[in-house]
Amino acid sequence: MTGMPAFRATLYNVLMKRNSVYVTACVLGSYVATNAYLSGTDSIWKSINKGKSWEEVQATLPPKEDEDDD
Repeated sequence: MTGMPAFRATLYNVLMKRNSVYVTACVLGSYVATNAYLSGTDSIWKSINKGKSWEEVQATLPPKEDEDDD
């Protein structure tokens, strides 16, 4: 058996044969996919809004003077 049928058989034997392994793979896969999606969207957001975030704007502001209440 070669090609796609071999891949399907291997996938079934490794991940889907036992329910505990299948559920663990689903949970870990969703965790990895969520982190990859959030990281990608954050990097896109930061590249579009370069120079507009508070951390970058705060660095260009003059230092705050202490107020004396006499």
